[in-house]
Amino acid sequence: MKKLILSASLILLAAGPLFAQDDEKEIVITATRTHSGRTGGVSSSVLNNKELTATSQVQVEEVLKMIPGVEISSNGGPGGQTSIYLRGADAKNTLVLVDGIMVNDPTHSNRGANLADLTLENIERIEVIKGPQSVLYGSNAASGVVNIITKKGKKPESYAGAEAGSYGTTRVFAGTAGKEDRLDYSAAVSSLKTDGFSTADNRNSKIPQDGNTSEKDGWTNRTLSLSLGYQLGEASEVRLNVRDVVSDVKLDGTGSGYIGDQFAGYPPLPQPNGDKKQHQGNRETLAGLTVKNRLGDLDSLLGVKSNQTSHQLYDETNSKTNDFAGTSQEFSWQGGLELGTQELTLGLAQSSEALQQNSYSAGVGTLDVDKKASTQSLWLQDQVFGFDEALELILGVRNDNHDRFGSKSTYRVAPAWKFADLGLKLKASQGTGFRSPSLYELFGTYTVFGSTQTIGNQDLKPESSTGWDLGAEKQLGDWSLSVTQFQMDFTDRIEYVYNTTTYAGAYANQTGKTTTSGTEVELTGKPRADLTLKALANLTKTKDPNGDPLVRRPEQSYKGSGDWQAGEGLGLYLEAQYVGKRTDIPSAQDKDGNAVAYLDAYNLANLAVNCKLTATLEAYGRIDNLTDTYYEEAWSYATPGRSYLVGLKAKF
Repeated sequence: MKKLILSASLILLAAGPLFAQDDEKEIVITATRTHSGRTGGVSSSVLNNKELTATSQVQVEEVLKMIPGVEISSNGGPGGQTSIYLRGADAKNTLVLVDGIMVNDPTHSNRGANLADLTLENIERIEVIKGPQSVLYGSNAASGVVNIITKKGKKPESYAGAEAGSYGTTRVFAGTAGKEDRLDYSAAVSSLKTDGFSTADNRNSKIPQDGNTSEKDGWTNRTLSLSLGYQLGEASEVRLNVRDVVSDVKLDGTGSGYIGDQFAGYPPLPQPNGDKKQHQGNRETLAGLTVKNRLGDLDSLLGVKSNQTSHQLYDETNSKTNDFAGTSQEFSWQGGLELGTQELTLGLAQSSEALQQNSYSAGVGTLDVDKKASTQSLWLQDQVFGFDEALELILGVRNDNHDRFGSKSTYRVAPAWKFADLGLKLKASQGTGFRSPSLYELFGTYTVFGSTQTIGNQDLKPESSTGWDLGAEKQLGDWSLSVTQFQMDFTDRIEYVYNTTTYAGAYANQTGKTTTSGTEVELTGKPRADLTLKALANLTKTKDPNGDPLVRRPEQSYKGSGDWQAGEGLGLYLEAQYVGKRTDIPSAQDKDGNAVAYLDAYNLANLAVNCKLTATLEAYGRIDNLTDTYYEEAWSYATPGRSYLVGLKAKF
C-alpha cells in the first residue's frame, strides 16, 4: 500500500505531486516528487492545514508571507497583480503549482504567476522548496517552487459558510468530501465580492488627490475546486484534479510615475471627472489527470495536465482594448524503482504553450500574436541513503529541448547528514535552473497611436541560474531552529529595454550577473501544549549587473506568529511582521516629478479568532492591520487600513 501512495505522488516533470500524506507526518513531497520522506539537503518549508485554518485568511498570498525566504508585493487592493519574490529573485523565476499543474500564466509578459486570484478554498497544505529546482520542474523553477496541494477525500463531511467584512466584502462557500468504497472525492466552491478601496493611494499626499483617488476598485472571484480518485485495482488508480477561477478586478490608469483613477492626453494628465470603468476579466482553468499502476518492481504514472487562461482588458469607457488567451499542456510519464539503499526516478515529458493576443479599436479586433512553442524533457533522480539513515543524498540531472532556443541541461546535488543523538541535521545543496523566454517576450506587440510596435525578440536566450545553500536544523527541546545561508547567480536575465531616442523598446538579455544572497532563520516551538510560536528572519542582498539592488525587495524582514488554543473550542492567532525599506521601479515619481528612491519600512499585525460554538457550528473573525499602519508595497498603490471580517461555518 505504501508503494501505491508513492507512485501516486510521482507527477511528471514540470507537474508536481497530486497527493500528500497526512499533515502530522510532515513529509515534503515536492522536494523529490516522491513519498520517500527524504529531502536531503533541499531547503523546504510547509504550511499545513491546521496552520492555514488558524489564520482565517482567504488568499494564498497572505499565508505565504509567513514562509522563510518569501516576500510578497501587491499592486493595489484585492485582486491586484501580486508577485512572489523567493530569496530575492524575480517573481518570474518562481514556479507556482496547484496539484502539480502550472499556475504561471502563459499570457503574462514573462510567464510569471499572479497570486491575486488564488484562494485557500479546499487547500490541504502548501509546500515551498527554495533554490534552483529546474532539474525536477523545468522552466520557471530557477529560484524555487511553490506547490499548493488540494484536499483528498477521507471521512464523509460537508460544510457551508458565509463571511462579511470591511470594504463591502462578502463571501459564501460550501464543500463536501468523503470516501465511498473505491471512490474518494473533495469538492468546494466559493463566491467572493468586495467593493474594495481606491487602488490609487488616497493616503499618499505626494500624488494628485482632488477626486483622482476617490473611486473604489472592487474585485469578484468565483473558485471551484474538485479532486476525484478511483481505485481501479489493488495497484492501480486514476485521479482527476480541476480548479476553475473566474474573476474581475477594477483598474486605475497610469500617469507620469504614479497611478490614478483616470488619465488622458500625452503626456498623461489626471482626469478626476472622466470615465472610470477600467477593469479586467479573467478566467483560469487548471486540470490534471493521472493513471498510476505498479508493474513488477516499477511504480509507473501517466499524466496529462492543462492550464487554460484568458484575460479581457477594458478602458475607462468600458470598451475592450485587448484580450489574451493562453494554454499550456503537458503529457508525461514517470517511473520509480527502489534498489536497496537507493531510489531511482525517471521522467519523460512533452509540453507546449500557446498565446493569442488581440487588440481592439472602435470595437474591431486585430490578431497581433498567434504563436506556439514546445519542449521535450528527460530527467533522472537518485536518492541515496545509508549509514543507519544518517546519510541522505539527492542527485539529479535533466535535459530540456526547446523548439525555439535548443537544448538546456540542469543538475542538482543535495546531501545531508543527521546526528540523531544531537538532534542535528547539516545540509547543503548546489544546483542550476533556467527560465525559457515567454511567447510574449519572443513575439509580443503593442499598439500606440494606432501603430503596432513589435517588442518581442526572437533571438532571446533562456535565463540561467546557479545556486547553493548551506544550513543546519537543530532540535532544542520543544523548539526547533533552522539557519540557512544561500546565494543565487542569474545570467542572461531578460529585461524590457526602452530607447529614449527612438521612443521604442524591446526585450533583451542583460549582460552581466545578477546576484541574490542572504540568510534565513526560522525558530518554532511549543513552550506549552496549547501554544505554538514561530519567528522568522529574512536577510537578503540583491544586486543587478550595475550593482544596484533589485526593486521592491527588502534587505531585512522579521516575522512572528503565535497560535494559542485559549480554551475549549477557542483559538487565537496573532502574527506580526516588520518589512524593511525597498527601492521601487526607476520610473516611480511623485506629482512634482521627483524620483522616488525608496518605499518606507513598515510594521503590520493581524489577529484571528476561531470559536467552536457547537459540535457543528463555528464562528471566526479577523482584524487585519491591527494598528492601522500606512504603507505601500508599490509606489502610489494603496494597501488596506485596519479592516475586519466575521464568518460562520456549519459542518454536517
